[in-house]
Amino acid sequence: MKRTFRQEGKQVPMVFQRISSPTPMYLRWYILLPVLLGIFYLTFSLFYSEIKKNTVREFNNGQLLLAETAGQGMASFLENQKSNLAYIAKREKHHRFFGGGNPRHAGLL
Repeated sequence: MKRTFRQEGKQVPMVFQRISSPTPMYLRWYILLPVLLGIFYLTFSLFYSEIKKNTVREFNNGQLLLAETAGQGMASFLENQKSNLAYIAKREKHHRFFGGGNPRHAGLL
């Protein structure tokens, strides 16, 4: 014997009961599911945007630190080159003054 229920005086098989009209439980899910998904999306997007801001800020700080370090390295290199050139220039003047050095290189400095 098939299970049936009465709907407006007619015998309708149980299979068609849920298809013909949604029950209040399904109506609750139609409302509750989008609300839950919206709450999840808002929560996720807030956390994501905060993490993204922090990551970008830390990356920028790291880049600034690297740029400062590179600038200091270039400044020390140029200072070293300046002192080397000053030493060589003094030495060449000294050699020429006392008659030392190669006469072919006299016009180079």
